[in-house]
Amino acid sequence: EDFIQMYSIGVAQGVTNFVVPGNKPCRIKFYKKIIESATTKSISYFSPGFSAQNGNISESSKAAGERFHAIIGRQIYTSEDIRLETENLIKQL
Repeated sequence: EDFIQMYSIGVAQGVTNFVVPGNKPCRIKFYKKIIESATTKSISYFSPGFSAQNGNISESSKAAGERFHAIIGRQIYTSEDIRLETENLIKQL
């Protein structure tokens, strides 16, 4: 799979920040296993795909672990109440 090769090359090059699909927690777990089995460095995961692609922040966060960062854009800036939308998203973490 191309993603496995991409993540493997990244780890070999010393990359410690990876973008993983926010709408597929099972893939996050799979990629996390591959990445973390190849390094002893602390890895951070960043995920888009929560609004338009129906991802679940809570599930993705659980799959990625403590160094997870949700990438949110459209869901906030198209909201009628940006503050309320942001607070609701934070609660999902």
